Order: sequence, then C-alpha cells, then structure tokens
Amino acid sequence: MTASSVKLSLILASGLLGCLLIFIFLLNPSLNQLTALSGNLTQKKLELATVEHQVVAYQNAQADLSKAAQKERIFNAFLVREDLVAAVKHLEAAAAATKTQESLKIDEPDQDPKNKPQPVVDVKGLEEIPYRVLTLNDYIGTIQFLRYLEHLPEFTEVSKITLSAETVDSEVSKTKIYTGKVFGSIDGVFFVKQPSP
Repeated sequence: MTASSVKLSLILASGLLGCLLIFIFLLNPSLNQLTALSGNLTQKKLELATVEHQVVAYQNAQADLSKAAQKERIFNAFLVREDLVAAVKHLEAAAAATKTQESLKIDEPDQDPKNKPQPVVDVKGLEEIPYRVLTLNDYIGTIQFLRYLEHLPEFTEVSKITLSAETVDSEVSKTKIYTGKVFGSIDGVFFVKQPSP
C-alpha cells in the first residue's frame, strides 16, 4: 500500500467514524425525540377521540333525559279527576273574557261498557270526560271564545261544534229577525289521568 492509499483509507475511515459519531450523538437523539413526540401525538389523538365520544354520549344522555323529563312534564299536565274544577274555571274565565254566556254540562262516563262512547284517543292511563258547552255571543265573541278554548292549559279535544244564528219573531211582519247573536254548542272531552289501581 502506498502512502496515498493509506491516507485515503484513513480519510475514508475517519469520515465514516465522523458520520457514525454524528448519527449517534446528533441524529439518533433527534430521532428518539421524534419517535417520542409521535407516540405522544398518537396518545393525544386517542385521548381527544375518547373525549369527543364522551361529549357525544353526554349530549345523547342529556337529550334522553330531556325527553324523559318532557314526557313526565306532559303526563303531569293531565289533570286528575278531582282537579277538573280547574278546567271548568279556565273555561268560565274564557267566557268572561269574551263576554260569552255559557253553560257547561259534564257527563259522567257510564260504567256500563255498552253505553260508553268510542274514545277519541285510546291511550293507556288516560280517561276521557265528555262535556258540552252551550254558548251565546256575537260572531266575533264566539270566535274569540273558541280561540281561548283552543289554548286552555288542560288537555281537551273538541269533537263537534254547531253554530246557529239567534232569531226572534217579528210582531209586525210575522217573519224571523236575526239578532246578531250566535248560539253555539261545543262537544268535547277533557283528558284526565286514570286513578292508580
């Protein structure tokens, strides 16, 4: 071997040794740090996905709880039979507010199944109490009364409305004269909770 090939071999060996030292002392710690950061990032992504799933589960649970609370609130909005007087008071208040003359007749349901009317809504836990309201007012007052009736806080269903004009006999011409008043007959049911057995 010649001196130049020994020099070349020494330069090559020292270059390889330098590259190896650079790799060991500079690049290897950076690669280890990069690997640790990549593992840390993967862990954070898993934690984020877990938190997102927990948020979705929490929102679903809140929605389910809200639905359950709403169902309970709606069911509690139904009166018990003994509190039906509140519905009557609201109906009378609607009549007073619209200056409607009214008379209310609440039918007690017959215990004989043959005489019971067909239910308006067949829902377990609810009982239907039929009623009839006879009214007398002008046309606008009757419409206003019906609007009040529609927005009563108690659950009610109107099944039939009959309106007719009030007339009186004329003494002079022996004909009927319209007074501007409207007779109304409103049939419906109040929904009440059935008593617990």
